[in-house]
Amino acid sequence: MLLTIILLSHNNDDNLLKIIKEFKKQSPNCKLMIVDSNKKRANISNLINENKNISIIYNQNSGIYNSINNAILQISTTHYFVLGLDDQIIYINFNQFLKVLEKTRVDILFAGVIKGGVKLLYLNTERSSILFGPAGTFPSHTGGMAINKDLHKKFGYYSNKFNVTSDLFFISKCLLGNISYELFNNYTANIGADGYSKKYENLSEYESMAIRNNLGANKFLSLLIYIFRLNKRKFKRYFLKIYQLLIKFFYRFISYINHY
Repeated sequence: MLLTIILLSHNNDDNLLKIIKEFKKQSPNCKLMIVDSNKKRANISNLINENKNISIIYNQNSGIYNSINNAILQISTTHYFVLGLDDQIIYINFNQFLKVLEKTRVDILFAGVIKGGVKLLYLNTERSSILFGPAGTFPSHTGGMAINKDLHKKFGYYSNKFNVTSDLFFISKCLLGNISYELFNNYTANIGADGYSKKYENLSEYESMAIRNNLGANKFLSLLIYIFRLNKRKFKRYFLKIYQLLIKFFYRFISYINHY
C-alpha cells in the first residue's frame, strides 16, 4: 500500500462512525489513520480493532497542523491524504486515483473536489499563480491530494507560524521546488464548504500575504492583493453600482439619439 488517509477527528461521533464504516465497506487499497482528541470513544475502538488497516492516535488540543505532522511521523506508507470529518470520499473515483498513484509514484498527485456542490478541478503551477493567486493553483489540500511524506524532509513540516494556511505555504514551497506532480482528472471527495479557512477568512488573507512575501513575491503587489481580497465584497458592490449607472446612462443616451 502506498497511501494512508489521515482523518482529523473531533467531537462528532456520527460523522466519524460513518466514515469508518464506509471505509470498511469499500475496502480501498490504503490505510486509515484517525487523529482523535477524544480517548473516551469505546465504540470507535471496537470498530478499529476489527480492521488491521485502521489505526488511531490521540492528540488533544494540539491544533490541526500539529496533528497532521504527528500523523505523518507515524504512518508506514510513502504517501498520505488528509481528510476532515465534514468530508466524504467518492470511492468510485478514489480507487482509480490510487491506481494512478501506484503507476506514476509522483510526489504529489492532485485531484478535483466538490465543495458545497461546486466542482473544482484545476492545477496552475505558473510561478505568478503560486505567488499571487493561490486560490487558483489547486482545489484543496483536504480531500484533494496525495503527498509523499518525504517531501517534508526537504521542505519542512506544516509550520506553526500559520494557523489557517500552513498547508498553502508547504504546497507552494513544493511547487516552486523540484518535485514531480500530476493532476488526476476527476473528483476524489465531497468536502465541507464551511471549513477552517472560511471561518477565519480575514486571518487567512493576512497569512496568505505573509506567505507570498516569504516566498519572494513583490511586497507592494502582495499588499494590493491583500487589500482587494479583504474588501472584495465592498468592491463588488461599488463595481455593481458603477455598472448600473453606466447602463442607465447608455439607455438614456440611446433614447436621446432616437428622439432626435
